[in-house]
Amino acid sequence: MGRGRASILVAVVALTGCAGLRPATTSEPGPATVERRAPQTAPASRNGIWISPATLRHLPTTGAAWDRLLADAEADPVTADVADQDSGQDVATLAAALVCARTNSPQLCDKARAGVVSAIGTERGGRWLAVGRNLTAYVIAADVMGLRADGDPESAGTRVETWIRGFETERLADNNTGEPIPVIPFASGSNASAQEGAAYVAVAAYLGDRAALERAWDAFRTYLCDPSAPDRERIDLHRGVEAGWAYDDRHPCAVDPAGAAKRVPPGRPGAGQLVQLDGAIINDMARGGDLAWPPGTTQYPWVGLEGLVPAAVMLDRAGYPALTVADGAVLRAVRYLRDLELSTGSGTWFRERRCNEIIQLVNVAYGVHFSVDLPAGGGRTVGYTDWTHATWDAAPAG
Repeated sequence: MGRGRASILVAVVALTGCAGLRPATTSEPGPATVERRAPQTAPASRNGIWISPATLRHLPTTGAAWDRLLADAEADPVTADVADQDSGQDVATLAAALVCARTNSPQLCDKARAGVVSAIGTERGGRWLAVGRNLTAYVIAADVMGLRADGDPESAGTRVETWIRGFETERLADNNTGEPIPVIPFASGSNASAQEGAAYVAVAAYLGDRAALERAWDAFRTYLCDPSAPDRERIDLHRGVEAGWAYDDRHPCAVDPAGAAKRVPPGRPGAGQLVQLDGAIINDMARGGDLAWPPGTTQYPWVGLEGLVPAAVMLDRAGYPALTVADGAVLRAVRYLRDLELSTGSGTWFRERRCNEIIQLVNVAYGVHFSVDLPAGGGRTVGYTDWTHATWDAAPAG
């Protein structure tokens, strides 16, 4: 399809006034409930890139969330393979690392340490998509166990930190062309790029690399349509624009801005209907087809949220107001899918059991109450958030 969609009628309306789209019935408070902080000057990893050591040491060792975490931590290990985008060893290692950090169990500490070490080098021959899905959990696992360079080149800590540092200059296959490239955070509006963005943030936070964190923050803000963000990465949004999901074809964003709505073009289901786009992740919605009403079903927005939300949590811990930027775009992206469930009557948009670890993070970060099946267990990029994030673990202000 061509790019000539600028003539499509665009209107901005109140969320409760979109024709054909019922407002959400939840009563979540707005993103202003999250405190803004200036970026910290000290490396974020001193306070934990995911959870502070002090908080982790006092988490409960009873209850459904703990039982699920412990069962997964004690399960038979699987082979590490960062190049396999469907590998689950990363989150299994994270489970063992969390239990290790909480209990100091020698068996599980050995297992978690071996799990991270065994992943070293397995990214070779893979695409950045696979790294985006797998690396974040390994970096968090290394952080909670304190795996750091210690002067001994053969130690697990030194080997792990050297490996993680290597991703700042590593060149792996582009997801589409296969051309070797360095990792680019939030390079497009698609799910793979969001997951790669999370991995990039994890590496930068673990290393305390402020320049890399600033780059990630700029790209994250551009992705979310913060008008003050510099588009240093030239985010690729052509798929969403060509399918009609962009609120403004001339100035598209990966996540449509607050209040955005658009009329369905002639010749499509629901032609002429004014539908809400506020919070739509445009490239991922386009995976279900062109803008129409009702939209074609796709789960790709959830895949994108598996990267976007963990990235926001880690940036928040590093001192950046990732949860409030762009009118609370992270919350709006989740609420959009909940609104689709309500307005279409289809549970495929929200109620299927998936991404509960992500919904839990959003519920706690914003003080909202989206439906979630608990215990959350492991997800694609992180997991066990009903244990690690039963309450919000705010990083100290800088």
